[in-house]
Amino acid sequence: MLSNTSKMIYTGMTGKLERRIYEHKNKLVEGFTKKYNLHSLVYYHWTDDKRK
Repeated sequence: MLSNTSKMIYTGMTGKLERRIYEHKNKLVEGFTKKYNLHSLVYYHWTDDKRK
């Protein structure tokens, strides 16, 4: 989960968390997270099963 100073929340899924956070922090990803400046990691859950 990512958030911003307005406490807006974004959830997503990735197999490469470190790379994905880097992309969001550096605004390399077009879309919702870039538009609302969502770049602070507030929670993550690691699982091998994508259905969970």
